[in-house]
Amino acid sequence: MLWTEIISLILLLTRAAAGQSPCVPTDPCLVNILSRLEALEELYGIEHEDSDTLIPQQPEPIKAPTKGCPCMQDTDEMDLCYTCGESDSCNKKIYAAVFGDNQAGNDEELCIPGIVGNDRWINYYAETVEGGIREGSLILVRAYFETGTRFTINIKTGNDSWASDTAFHFNPRSNEGVVVMNSREKGEWQSEERIQLKNFLPYIFQKRPFEIKIVVSSSGFQVYGNAKKLCFFSHRVDVSGLNSLQIAEDVHVYQDKVMQHVLPMTMHEITMAEEKNVWVLIQMTPTKDDDKIQIFFCENNRKTSNIHLAFNPRMRQKVTIRNSFEKGVWKVEERDQPEFPFVVNETAEVAFLFQQYNIKIYVDRKYYVDFRPRLPISLIHYVYLNGATFYEPEVYYSTPKF
Repeated sequence: MLWTEIISLILLLTRAAAGQSPCVPTDPCLVNILSRLEALEELYGIEHEDSDTLIPQQPEPIKAPTKGCPCMQDTDEMDLCYTCGESDSCNKKIYAAVFGDNQAGNDEELCIPGIVGNDRWINYYAETVEGGIREGSLILVRAYFETGTRFTINIKTGNDSWASDTAFHFNPRSNEGVVVMNSREKGEWQSEERIQLKNFLPYIFQKRPFEIKIVVSSSGFQVYGNAKKLCFFSHRVDVSGLNSLQIAEDVHVYQDKVMQHVLPMTMHEITMAEEKNVWVLIQMTPTKDDDKIQIFFCENNRKTSNIHLAFNPRMRQKVTIRNSFEKGVWKVEERDQPEFPFVVNETAEVAFLFQQYNIKIYVDRKYYVDFRPRLPISLIHYVYLNGATFYEPEVYYSTPKF
């Protein structure tokens, strides 16, 4: 039994090295294989030679994710599940933001964990938004379907179903193959707008977590699905009185929030955690065609602070500069990139994955670049945001266990 298992693991390791086995960036298949070997060694009493004299080697950066991430349980958090929706056993407790490399979400996938509380089945849910929903607001809904054919997101002037005006009615219908958009004013529905989303619409009704993001602009509502632009609905109702978010029908929602943009040139405190991968998600909209967009991960909130990663998209040059700043001196710039993913006046989602020896960066759910840290990541305590419209950073932690 022992030798059969070891041979099986060697074959898995060979396939993983050749890129034939599905992995995720936070939990490469190699970790799973090694953990199984360790369990076998403990079970059969296999001992290692003393390895105290070995010099620890800095690991190579993990490659971009490939299709198919497994379901993982974190023993540090009760009922915390990270999943890409592949496992039926996870569909009733989903706490993940799913990143896909295309609209259908079936290419390169990346799971970002988030502890967001118990999911809830929605028949009718209404929330009064403190501070209101106004120009510049970002509505974020993360959800999944178990059964059902439609759901609705309404942005309204109040929680009363009939008396309140509806500025934006967003209603995907899988049984009709369309998304219906409309508004309702003074008790009367206006003219419908129907569009087909051939890639994204089937995806969200397949028991897979998805994300809808609605940005309120000066002219209308811009809708994104899994960070891809889906549709636009022009304003018909005065947005100054919007203060309510409603979600209805068959969808399970595990996170919803209304985010307001933060002031420029501000520091936001973050906490790095030892022995955990740290995700920092930042929503941003470049509003000018200039080179002043700055996302700086700093040790403190002073101008003289060391900067572990300066992430600087330059819109005119179409290049993103990565660098570090130590003891008053800028170090060597990094400019290599597969493409330039940022567009003026389009909201982008930038995700930073802080690992022990590497920082992986994703833009709009697609792997972008790596940055090898030059200072200990544990010393980072702030992120500085300037030069674009930014929203409050989201920070998540994960310690995957197999």
